[in-house]
Amino acid sequence: MPRDSQSIRHPLHLDITETAMWGGLGRDIWNIYPNSIGIPAGRNRGRFASKDALNKVQDRYWKKGLPMGMELELELPVSLRPVDCYCDNVCLECADNNHSHCGEGRCDAYANDGYVYMRDYEPVKDVMALINKRVIDGMKNFALRNGQDYYQWTPVVSAKGDGSLHNGVEFNFQPFTTNAFKKYAASTFQDIGYTKFQRMAPSAGIHIHIPKAAFSDVELYMWLLLMQSLSHQEGTNGLSFLSTIGQREPNQYCGAIPMREAEKLYNAVQQRRWNGGKFSEINFNGHGNTVELRIFASNQMPERLIKNMAFVEQSWRYVHLLMDFVNDEKYSQALQFLGDVNMFVGFLRNPNMKGYSEELATFIRRMWKAPRNVDKLYTGADPALAYLITLNEHYQAWSGNSSVINNNTTTETMEVSI
Repeated sequence: MPRDSQSIRHPLHLDITETAMWGGLGRDIWNIYPNSIGIPAGRNRGRFASKDALNKVQDRYWKKGLPMGMELELELPVSLRPVDCYCDNVCLECADNNHSHCGEGRCDAYANDGYVYMRDYEPVKDVMALINKRVIDGMKNFALRNGQDYYQWTPVVSAKGDGSLHNGVEFNFQPFTTNAFKKYAASTFQDIGYTKFQRMAPSAGIHIHIPKAAFSDVELYMWLLLMQSLSHQEGTNGLSFLSTIGQREPNQYCGAIPMREAEKLYNAVQQRRWNGGKFSEINFNGHGNTVELRIFASNQMPERLIKNMAFVEQSWRYVHLLMDFVNDEKYSQALQFLGDVNMFVGFLRNPNMKGYSEELATFIRRMWKAPRNVDKLYTGADPALAYLITLNEHYQAWSGNSSVINNNTTTETMEVSI
């Protein structure tokens, strides 16, 4: 991953015209804020070498927003699909919808004269061009207001195939804050035209990635407890809060979260890894030391895309605020807020909360019907309490490369700023 900010600086007079990027982002990852582009911090095993380094980055995220990567899967129109492939999609190329390079040497997919591969489909290029243009224009305007002779830009979205789709495309977005995504990307599909892509395949989804390094061990543990609660507490519609907010019920690509033993959650937090598998609502082993939320159905509507990003960001803010209870050793109160979906919903709907999203609050008011009585999942006698206390004791004793904290660390806190 690049650490040289010079590589993303461009003279103001330079007009960038080629912005298409194919095959994913790889390790060339940058955080996209409304007016600046930053280098992701703390990516080495998903934690920092000192509490001061963590606090510095958390303060930045609290003020500017949490950078989150996104993968958005969409199908091309049905009329452009290939027929069944000669190799039955066994070869890697055909699994990626690249039938022109079928491993069997020929491909009956071309028997459909209307077949178009996603790299040859102009709307795919239009999506990348429009989002990048908006970012370039936004960064140029900010540079002009600040009297700079350069602006920042790096490709902010790429396109690739995905074997779970019939004939589709997966757009990979650089980590955007909710506000940056709303400013630069959310309305793209509306502006291009909803008919250019389809989302009806059950396999098509949206995956959002959050950095593990944004959490202390205590916060990450609380976040996992919260996600378990949201997966197992149902509204009056019979769906869990996660299924409701994501508009996607559990399936083979995003299985329901099991109620894991507190000890297993504790060990996962300590190691920053677990063996829970990828195809779950919460994939703890996401790319590049991230946690991947796979709960969202594919969508093109601006308000739905913003709603998804805002939900993930607010879940981080929620557990960050609960550290006030933990620091005061009011552990039972913290568990009460983690085990009651109604309390979390109240937080999301409160316009006075930092990061409040009208798109998210409106969706919840329309779609979530909370049960009158909620069986709280965590009580004072719950094993989760003992591990929460242990993690906080370790956290309070942590000052640097302490043996108390698993030494998968980095001192990197640098971020490009303008």
